[in-house]
Amino acid sequence: MPRKLTKFNTDWLHRLDSNNDSVNIWLKQGSTPTTFKCSLCQTGDLCCGNQGWRAIEQHMNINRHKEILRQWKQNAKFRLTNQTRSDSPDSSTFTFTSIPVLDTNTNKNKPLTLDDQVTKAEILWSLKVAEKGLSYKLCDELNELFSSMFPDSSIVGNFSIQADKMSYVISHGLGPYFKKKLIDDVKKVDKFVLIFDEQTNNQNKKQLDMLLRYWSNEKQSVVNRFYKSVILGHAYAKTIRDIIIES
Repeated sequence: MPRKLTKFNTDWLHRLDSNNDSVNIWLKQGSTPTTFKCSLCQTGDLCCGNQGWRAIEQHMNINRHKEILRQWKQNAKFRLTNQTRSDSPDSSTFTFTSIPVLDTNTNKNKPLTLDDQVTKAEILWSLKVAEKGLSYKLCDELNELFSSMFPDSSIVGNFSIQADKMSYVISHGLGPYFKKKLIDDVKKVDKFVLIFDEQTNNQNKKQLDMLLRYWSNEKQSVVNRFYKSVILGHAYAKTIRDIIIES
C-alpha cells in the first residue's frame, strides 16, 4: 500500500527559523497540497510530501536562501505588503503576501524625503544597468566614484548599491512591479500568444523560458514580452505542460 504523503500545514507559517525570524516572510504553499514555495528565492514547487517540515528546514538552511534573507533584512527600503485581489466580481476576495516591493509616493505633490530621493537614485541606476546589460560588479566601485564626482550631494553621500544589492533590487524589488504591469497589460486584450522554449542552461539544468506576444494598447503595436523562467528537474512533456498551466 502506498505511503501517505505529508500535506503542507498552514500552522508551519507561525514557526521561526534558526535566527528567530518568522518563516511566513517567505514560506508559501505550493500549487499542490504536498508542496511549498519560497517567495524570496522565487522557487517553483518544492516537495514536502516525504519529509514534511524537515524539507522546509533544509531549504531555509541552504546558503543561497540565507544570503537572500540577509539582504532582505538589511535593505530597509523594501517591505512586505499585503495585497487584496478579486479575480472577478463574483469571486471571493482573498489576500496574499507578496515578495518585497518598494514603497511608493502616491501623492505627486508631496516632496520626497532624503531616503526617498536616495531610493529613487538607486532605482534609476538599477534600471539603467538592466537596460544596458551592464555588469553588476561595476556597482562595487560606484559609491567612491560618485562621492568624488559630487562631493556636495547628500543623496550621493547616502547612495549605496553593490553587486549583491543590485541583484536583489532587480530580482525582488523591480521584478514584481514590471511583472504585474505586464499581466495588467495582457488582461486588456482578448487574445495573446504564449511562446516557450525549454533548453539546458550553462549550469546543466533544464530551463523553461516563457514570453508573451500580444497587441499592446499602450504601445499600439504587437509586442513580445519576457514573462518568466522556470528551472526544471526532469523536463518531461507533462511537467512542462503543468508548469505552463500553473503560470
